[in-house]
Parts: sequence; structure tokens; C-alpha cells
Amino acid sequence: MKALKFFLLLLLPACAYKVEKEPLPTGGGFTEIRALVLGPKCLRCHGEALATYAAVLPLLDEIAARIQSSDPNLMMPPPGSSLSAAERTLLLDWIARGAPEGPGGVAPAPPPPGLSGFALLQAKVFPKCSRCHGGGWLSSYESTFGQKDEIARRVQLTDFEQMPPANRPQLSEEEKQLLLTWIALGAPREGGIQEREL
Repeated sequence: MKALKFFLLLLLPACAYKVEKEPLPTGGGFTEIRALVLGPKCLRCHGEALATYAAVLPLLDEIAARIQSSDPNLMMPPPGSSLSAAERTLLLDWIARGAPEGPGGVAPAPPPPGLSGFALLQAKVFPKCSRCHGGGWLSSYESTFGQKDEIARRVQLTDFEQMPPANRPQLSEEEKQLLLTWIALGAPREGGIQEREL
């Protein structure tokens, strides 16, 4: 009996090692992607922005670009918390297959053409901001992205720090919501928010 217990104890590390080294399954749909990659690695910070298939769909290009980026200001997950090679491959394979909702499913139709992401904000929201900030941080995606947390904070204030200032044209509720939604979705360069959502 002791010999059997000893033999089983010797097998356990080998089994665990084998499980760790097995590649993640490919060919699945959103449920598998959420369970294997998004849930354990992304939802802690992004929450509802990546919690559902409908929320993830407009962000596919942004997700693919960020998980392949080496720029510490853009890469996702951020430095210090990374995807394994198998997780990255699984996610990129799913996106390359058209991001089907179910295993072997059909990819959804692309969203209708129109402005999205940063270009939509430039057209619909930033004209009220550029009167004071023109040529500054609003002039490029990178500079706006770097200010996104401060922007979110200031547009929700009602005191002397609020933006726009009380004596300037204010953002409508729709414009404010559009801006805050874009920031909550990770401030994607493209996608995330569409002109038809206004």
C-alpha cells in the first residue's frame, strides 16, 4: 500500500506539468475566449467593456493591435501582467476567424460605415473643446489618449475645475455620455462607439 501511495505521488507532478504544457483549444467561440482569456486576464480592469459579445465586437481591431503592441503606453495587458503565447494565439486566431459568437459560428456582419472611435469624438464633441484647447492635447489620438483619465474626471465635475468651464458652451448629455463611454471602453482609436449610436 505504501508503495502504491509513493508511486501516485510521483505521478502527480508529471500530470500537472503535462496539463500546463497542453495548448489551449482553438476553433471556439466567444464563450471559450471569455473563459480562457478575457475573464482571467482582462475583466478585472475592463469589466463591462469586455463582458459581453456585443461589447467586444466593435473593439476587435483595437484588441488585436494592443495585445501585439510593444509600446508600454498602449500594450494590453499592461507591463507586468501579460498574456501567455498560447492565450495571445488563441485570441488572435479567434479574431482572424471573424470572431464568431459560437464554435464554428458565422462571423457577424461588419458595422455600417460611419465615423467611430477618436474620429467620431473629433467631429461631434471636440469642437466645443477646441475653442480653448485647439492645437493642444486634442490634436492627436496619442495626446488625447494620454489625458483620458483627467478628461473623464473633469467633465463629470460641477465645480471650478469642470470642463468645459461654466462660462463656456457645455457638452450636451449625449456628447458627455459619448465621451465617457469611449473612455470606459479603453479609448479605442477606431470602433467602440459608432456614429449611429448618437
